[in-house]
Amino acid sequence: GYPVTGDFPRFGIDRDPTSIYYGWFFVKADSAFDTTGDGICDIGALHLSRSTDGGVTWSDHHVMLDSISPGKLTYITSSDWYLYMTRQGPGSCVGGGIELLKSFNAGNSWQAFCIGANSGQSLWFMNGTGVRADPTTNPNRLFALVQMYNTLTSRYELAMVKSINQGVSWGAPVRVDDTPVTKEISLNLRAFDVSSNGRIDVIWADNRNSADGTTDDIYYRYSIDQGTTWSASIRLTPSAAQTDIHGNDYIEIASAGTKAYAAHCRNDGVWNCYVSTITH
Repeated sequence: GYPVTGDFPRFGIDRDPTSIYYGWFFVKADSAFDTTGDGICDIGALHLSRSTDGGVTWSDHHVMLDSISPGKLTYITSSDWYLYMTRQGPGSCVGGGIELLKSFNAGNSWQAFCIGANSGQSLWFMNGTGVRADPTTNPNRLFALVQMYNTLTSRYELAMVKSINQGVSWGAPVRVDDTPVTKEISLNLRAFDVSSNGRIDVIWADNRNSADGTTDDIYYRYSIDQGTTWSASIRLTPSAAQTDIHGNDYIEIASAGTKAYAAHCRNDGVWNCYVSTITH
């Protein structure tokens, strides 16, 4: 069969000069397939394409996983010869949760580890932020920004989790957002990255400034101690609760040395996109 649609593409480059895959490009997308030729999609799968020549030519798409559950947003990153992706469980997570997929051979085969499993109090959701490898001196260290639903307080929260053994096990979540208890974070708008100096940058949207909950603002926090503690939050949107950013998932942040670049879009009568530059 052939893929008839693709969604949520993600891109990664192997940047390790000691890796045998150094400079390879990787692109992943969620696709639907018609395997019987009747014009009806009967299977969903993750697919991966690779380029070994800087994007000039690409390998054929191939199925990575036979099927994926709803909420299948994933991110792809490369570090220390390993290719990492995340997906919504169940997979290796008993009862559901967030699963890490790791490949040591450029995506030909994958190992699965549970980042966080659902429990009686907390439900774990990925929603696209994925995992980042530490670009400094410890490639065994991984970070993941997760969305958790606390069943005791009936609230969604953002939390950072860390692994020091390439994703085999994960530490306890540390809350990142500081949204007031009477307000809510956006379920789709959040992003994070790790700078070359080890700083973790996070952005998200919440409606703390909206009287009726219909408008959001973008907020930013950073950590310089591997996610243990976080700075005070900074609002990036210029006017509090004046613009509508619901209905899109256009948000991303890139960390580069002493700077972070946050991209976000909002509806000012028409959709406009902005980049906020944060200098440390």
